[in-house]
Amino acid sequence: MEKFIYNDLPVTVLSGPFIGMNYINEVVWGPIESKWLGTYERELHRIFSSVSARSYDSIIDIGSAEGYYSVGLARMHPETHVYSYDIDLWARSQQLRLAKINGVKNISIYGRCAPADLARHIGKRSLLICDIEGHEYSLLNSSVTPELKRCDIIVELHDSPADKLDIEGGVKELWQRFYKTHDILLIPTEIRSLDDLDESIVGKLPPADALACMDEKRTPRAKWLWLSVKSSA
Repeated sequence: MEKFIYNDLPVTVLSGPFIGMNYINEVVWGPIESKWLGTYERELHRIFSSVSARSYDSIIDIGSAEGYYSVGLARMHPETHVYSYDIDLWARSQQLRLAKINGVKNISIYGRCAPADLARHIGKRSLLICDIEGHEYSLLNSSVTPELKRCDIIVELHDSPADKLDIEGGVKELWQRFYKTHDILLIPTEIRSLDDLDESIVGKLPPADALACMDEKRTPRAKWLWLSVKSSA
């Protein structure tokens, strides 16, 4: 598919909040084509549009895989240091590769993230991206890490048998923890259509192939929360 999309040109993100980012042709988790097209997690594009206009003391990406968000945000906010975490060694290796081909130097890459790491990295106003397959409920606890009250948070929700929470219960749990300090927006997954493609991409692929490339294989129950620090917090 790479040849049909790029016609032997360099692989770059073709649209979306990280348009122009040089990219690799191997993914750590899930389909890679939606990242190439720039439609990956399109539900969050409006959030990243607002993020691009904000100033942060630090950015923290937990569960960063090969670095779509960590490197993308390091490019978007070159004045801000990005602290990136993933427990997978291959993911961290690919992320170093992605940072190198984009000339990104304002990034540090680590393995497992603990509450003490969050406390150390969060400044007066920070951004946190969290996609850690159900462990978000144990990590995102402002009673344990009060610094989270100063942090804008984008979190992908998962079922967590260990916490006896499904996605719907997770929404309620995190709302209860953060509603006093954050404005909270629930973002459901959306079915992709050809209208989601940037005009510059239309015609590169037959419609059926384009839809297949945008398909992230998500369950219809998939959801994110955007927790933005209240101005009075």
